[in-house]
Amino acid sequence: MPRTSVKKEAGTEEDLKCYFISQFELISRKWSLFIIAHLYLEGEMTFSEMKKKLVGCHGERISNKMLADRLKELEDEGIITRKVKSGRPVRVIYKLTEKGVDFKDVLIEFSRWNKRWTKEDKDAMLSKHCEHCALKILIETFG
Repeated sequence: MPRTSVKKEAGTEEDLKCYFISQFELISRKWSLFIIAHLYLEGEMTFSEMKKKLVGCHGERISNKMLADRLKELEDEGIITRKVKSGRPVRVIYKLTEKGVDFKDVLIEFSRWNKRWTKEDKDAMLSKHCEHCALKILIETFG
């Protein structure tokens, strides 16, 4: 289901609540956090580089459509930028905006909260997942 972007300035308390919910919903969508984490670590990446590196918690891979959809949504919300580099072949480079880089602090706080309240040992949890799993990247980077 397509998601609408909330671009306007939040004026009322109700506007702020709606904007918060919209942002939270985007970030909580499958693969969004992993894309942000990889861009944070790598600086910038092409679509094909992300496609190769994004591995889910059980070894699943992101589809081309899902990756394109998530990148478009993150770009629409000003979290990432997309730049077309001319040449043969034409390359599209994605990187975090200032807003996207600032999200690191949210990930750190969430990781602290998760570490405090998780009942499972972090090392045992990581051993269940593949070596290059996006979850492992998130935990090692921000946890």
